[in-house]
Amino acid sequence: MQNVVTSYAFLFPFTPPPSPMLQLLLYDQLNPRYLDPRARHVLFVDTTKTTLISPYGPLQFSPHSKSLITASSHSCIEDLRAQWLDAHRVQAPSYRQWVLDFATTNHITQLLIMIPSEPSHYRSLQTNALTRRTHGIEVERLPNTQFLLDHTEFVKQYPSKPPIMETFYRRMRKTTGILMEHDKPIGGKRNYDADNRSFDRTHTPVRHHLFSYQNKEFLVPVTRTQALECLQQFCREHLHQFGRLEDAMYQQDDIVYHSRLSTAINTWLLTPHEVIHAVAEVDTEINNKEGFIRQILGWREYMYHRFQRYQESIYTQNALNHTKPLPDRFRRPERSPLQMNCVNHILHQVKKTGYSHHITRLMVIGNFCLLMGYNPHDVNKRFWEMYMDAFERVVTPNVLGMSQFADGGNLATKPYVSSANYINKMSDFCKNCFYDPKQKFWPRACPMNALYWRFVDQHRELFRRQPYIVSTLTTIDIAQIHQQCQEFEESIEQKRH
Repeated sequence: MQNVVTSYAFLFPFTPPPSPMLQLLLYDQLNPRYLDPRARHVLFVDTTKTTLISPYGPLQFSPHSKSLITASSHSCIEDLRAQWLDAHRVQAPSYRQWVLDFATTNHITQLLIMIPSEPSHYRSLQTNALTRRTHGIEVERLPNTQFLLDHTEFVKQYPSKPPIMETFYRRMRKTTGILMEHDKPIGGKRNYDADNRSFDRTHTPVRHHLFSYQNKEFLVPVTRTQALECLQQFCREHLHQFGRLEDAMYQQDDIVYHSRLSTAINTWLLTPHEVIHAVAEVDTEINNKEGFIRQILGWREYMYHRFQRYQESIYTQNALNHTKPLPDRFRRPERSPLQMNCVNHILHQVKKTGYSHHITRLMVIGNFCLLMGYNPHDVNKRFWEMYMDAFERVVTPNVLGMSQFADGGNLATKPYVSSANYINKMSDFCKNCFYDPKQKFWPRACPMNALYWRFVDQHRELFRRQPYIVSTLTTIDIAQIHQQCQEFEESIEQKRH
């Protein structure tokens, strides 16, 4: 499909001589395939995300996020220089002056920028006057080609409202032919999620090597070569067990069989196309391949297009009217008064590494925040800051739409909440915890239980499709549940001071 370029031609008192083009490379475009062949110069301005014009104001990104972007951009520029391109990387508080200075020094009058996939990044560029008429530079905005389905095409396919994810995923499978044979899904089913919910109590920690770049170690790959090696290792050593234990959580194994490729995909060191095809070609059980591919071909694409559709309204939504400010413990877990092993473990892990896999994010941290009634936008902002792979197009629809139910069910059909029973079933956190998941009464009863039933009682209408859950309330002393929640909240507030 031919790219359509929007140009801004500037008025000059004279006609400038022909000059080479400069392409500005952004922090989520770190792949040579996104360079325009006309560009003779490439510039990466490392603002370490600090100049993002986010709906929440300034963001305090973790050291892990900053180090990742710094290392990955360094390696990308080195690769481009190896291809004899005039590539440069500078560190600056903003884009504008460095780009203008570089353009002036090199007699450049044309600047190429591929439209960012993150609205906050795009707002930052506009604020820096890099997409407006200024200083005699003609700016061409190249269409974003990073996703398997162009957003314009998505809108054509679904003009009124997005479908549910499963419908979208099935159409993507049919359109791309991934895991399909003669228009039929390989294995007979399109979705094997029901086969991927096991917990193995005999599991031993999986060995994952660290990555090194410029005398620093990283949990995730930071160069394209490392990303390709990580993809190959995942396909060779870990994919065979991925499906079955995809949702399992372990104290001594923070990664299990997950790929560690999310950051590489979100910075586009790897393209979704090459990851999907590498996994599809592995000789392993279909639930392993389908479970992983669904996350990229289905969920990742789907959340991007939903966010593009609802980006103007999602930051104003708070359907459950949750207004409690997120406590400082989510930034400084060492000061946490919580005695909940699951929450404490994940908070410490994320502070140490900038990573935790998707189930610990959703069913431990997200679940606890929703049950506690924390402001969903505080939660979203903190996720955005602390996770290495939490770019706006990824984190915002997942946290606000799925995890915190802030959109009132526009994305998810029901809140993703659970009692201690789920965590006890899918993890080994409970065995070393102060609380007992099976106790009913305070002070040793796990707070997740009382918080869960309080939530169900407060939002009965949200569980109308699960009447058996609401009917359970008739067997519970609701007054005592609310009292236990109050005592728990008061206890952690008192210990905080």
